[in-house]
Amino acid sequence: QKGKTLMGAEQWEWFEKQLKQEAEVRIVGSGIQVLSNEHTWRRWGMFPQERERLLRVISGVKGTTVMLSGDRHRGEISVLNLSGERLLFDVTASSFNHCYPAEEQNRLRVGKLIDQPHFGWLEINWEDSSIKIQLLSAKNGEPLITNSVSIQPKSHR
Repeated sequence: QKGKTLMGAEQWEWFEKQLKQEAEVRIVGSGIQVLSNEHTWRRWGMFPQERERLLRVISGVKGTTVMLSGDRHRGEISVLNLSGERLLFDVTASSFNHCYPAEEQNRLRVGKLIDQPHFGWLEINWEDSSIKIQLLSAKNGEPLITNSVSIQPKSHR
């Protein structure tokens, strides 16, 4: 996909402007996975310059950023160490009603690949400065996978 882009100049300008605003937590949505880069389905990794730019822009801001992605008919949580103790989570939740059972590689996956109907859940606890990240069963709401991230101090670039 050399030379192709996911976001135009105005979108990048808007996105970078939003990230300059002071925030302790940023939740960013993407229709396709950002971190998982080993499968053959549509993902940011198919646009390597765009993915590199996105990761560079996100790593340049303080605070905690969690990406929400989908369009995979399975779920997983991926994590990338941006620098030091700063982690970027990509929470993939799809689909609520239909999943494809299959195993695939993802070196950044924490926990297991979810191949049953599910939905994503984020719970921000300001008292203990943490975010609980979960994929929950669509059948009964029980946790299928749980992870947690500490909220980093807020500051802008």
